[in-house]
Amino acid sequence: MEKENNTLNYNEVMAGKLKSRRFVEFDEDKAFYGQIAKALAVRYEVIYYVNLTTGEYEEYSSSEKYTQLKFDTKGTDFFGDTQRNLKHNIFSEDFSMMVDAMQKENFLRDLNEKSPYSITYRLMIDEKPEYVNLRAVYSEKDNEHVIIGVTNINDSMKKKLEMETMLNFARKDALTGLKNKAAYLADEEKLNEQLRNSITIQEFAIVICNINDLNDVNDDRGHRMGDEYIKDAAKIICDTYKHSPVYRVGGDEFALILTGEDYIYRNVLLETIKNISKSNRKKDFVTLACGMGVYSCALDENAHTVYERADNAMYEHKKLFKADIDD
Repeated sequence: MEKENNTLNYNEVMAGKLKSRRFVEFDEDKAFYGQIAKALAVRYEVIYYVNLTTGEYEEYSSSEKYTQLKFDTKGTDFFGDTQRNLKHNIFSEDFSMMVDAMQKENFLRDLNEKSPYSITYRLMIDEKPEYVNLRAVYSEKDNEHVIIGVTNINDSMKKKLEMETMLNFARKDALTGLKNKAAYLADEEKLNEQLRNSITIQEFAIVICNINDLNDVNDDRGHRMGDEYIKDAAKIICDTYKHSPVYRVGGDEFALILTGEDYIYRNVLLETIKNISKSNRKKDFVTLACGMGVYSCALDENAHTVYERADNAMYEHKKLFKADIDD
């Protein structure tokens, strides 16, 4: 290779004309160059060939934009040099993640657990963060060498994020800012998929909360007051269940999927909602009927049966709440 920046000409690689003035032993390894050519064929921005035993490495790049970065192109301590290079080129929000990922022991652990190993992060290119994906595999020759390829995925990643933003907007309730029924159904299906595939699933419960007498408020005080009732109800639920997603699944109905801390304290939190409603009734504030269903592997083949038990429990509470008023 004549140029000091070590930039590859792909046609020369495919024609077998590539000659490196560095690391002569690499130049003699025809299998290595075959893999470089194959990698470049799928448009990698840069390839690293690393000797895990000695730490020696060399970079081969087909990208003029990438060669402008302050990465070393050869050396005898790949992981040490990488840690130093990260300070100059990684987007600040991804820096800690990449420092951890590119420590030798962590890198090898992840590579051994799943090969090819892959991680997505952002590089500062032309003073702007761009998404790239790093993939690493052991050399076909032995497990002493690893080949690392980096490809620019900025355009596809931006489209993906735009689609996610649009999807999140479509799954958001305009009045309360909470997730809506479409979001609940999508998350319920994720639970069902785990159950169908016998994936170990953490314990969960579903809570249903329904606003009492919302139709009467709309009829007697107007829909603007009804909207305030809905927002007040949402605040009560969110303030009580601080670690769970809350979904507005109907005009007067909310659903929650409890895991973690909220699941552990599920009975206390349910009583908290009921006690707030008792207190609010005396003040003529918004009140809620609520019920809970707890997932049981013996009873439930899917999350919907848990939802149904929660819904039935909510209606029982609504009857008791109304009966108490009537008394």
